[in-house]
Amino acid sequence: MQDAQRDEDRDRGPAGVRGADHGVGEAAPAGADGPRRGDRGAAVRTPFDIGPAPARTAGRERRRAGTVELSTGVPGTLLVVPEVDGPVPLLVFFHGSGGTPQQSLDLVGAAAERHGTAVLAPRSTAHTWDVVVGGPGPDVAAVRRALAEAAGHVDVEASALGVGGFSDGASYALTVGLANPGTVGCVLAFSPGFVVDGVPGRRPRCFVSHGTADRVLPIDRTSRVVVPRLRGSGYDVQYREFDGGHEVPADAVEAAFAWWLTPGAGAGGG
Repeated sequence: MQDAQRDEDRDRGPAGVRGADHGVGEAAPAGADGPRRGDRGAAVRTPFDIGPAPARTAGRERRRAGTVELSTGVPGTLLVVPEVDGPVPLLVFFHGSGGTPQQSLDLVGAAAERHGTAVLAPRSTAHTWDVVVGGPGPDVAAVRRALAEAAGHVDVEASALGVGGFSDGASYALTVGLANPGTVGCVLAFSPGFVVDGVPGRRPRCFVSHGTADRVLPIDRTSRVVVPRLRGSGYDVQYREFDGGHEVPADAVEAAFAWWLTPGAGAGGG
């Protein structure tokens, strides 16, 4: 099971900040490596810049439907190409601490197949994502490279790029999503622990689910803190609590995909 170890990592934010204490509205870490632009066109620097949504490379033959291991980024990064003609939504899904890309696909692959979406499942360079163990760096760069390579395999609907994850991966998805408002349209966060502040721009819509009996990332000091902060900062959040522990129920995944792929859906829950 993902996140079976390293409780100390799951219950802290970037650089050792505990739980959800580092939340929306606080300063993001220094060290940005590229400019982004907010609503008024002013350059905004973020250390979590993943670049633009993948653009199809002209003249390259489309890869057949199926799962392919990408050659850039971190070895083991997987891309699932659906059996759909034309542009498709793409979900970048981050595994939990100690997890693998295949475990990411085990969580969301069936829903992706039903909805005809592509899935990019990166692998972290360490046991978990860089923001948890010291700050943004190698994982952000690897995701940028993987997204660029994905453009050679699948036509991505630029307006429907989503990021998601479980546990540490959910915290990373929220952090990356909020830091890329011009690229990411939706965030699917299953049992997150924290979120690093976003930047000005079009706010991504957010889906968050969490088990009320979660003993790894207790809900009272994680999602029940993070979600009100997101809403207070103007984010549109769909929030679901369920009777269960540190897990991702199939109905939560289905609800998350419906939320992601229905842009007109209003906020609710929680």
